[in-house]
Amino acid sequence: MCVIRLAFLSVALTVLCVAAPINVALTGNGGLATQSSTYDPYLASLAIDGNTNGLIAAGSVSSTGPAVNAWWKVTFNGSYVLSSIDVFNRTDTDIGGDSGSLINPFN
Repeated sequence: MCVIRLAFLSVALTVLCVAAPINVALTGNGGLATQSSTYDPYLASLAIDGNTNGLIAAGSVSSTGPAVNAWWKVTFNGSYVLSSIDVFNRTDTDIGGDSGSLINPFN
């Protein structure tokens, strides 16, 4: 499980497993995303749909509402040895972003 904490979060996520080159975070591979709040219509699951386009208008990123200690989390369908964690941020704005972000794979 990876936890990312931001004041305002808009991301897409790719997590690759060592044993097989698959994105274990994808919804289709059993990943389940949740977040502290939702800035409609940008659901947590949009971050793990496989689309890493950084434009929020493309429907490719999740977004929490503005809040202190906002968070987004993905839970995997099993235990994996990970080879990488890639976080793709929004590319269409300067608000939000990854300032103060924390990726915690043990929480």
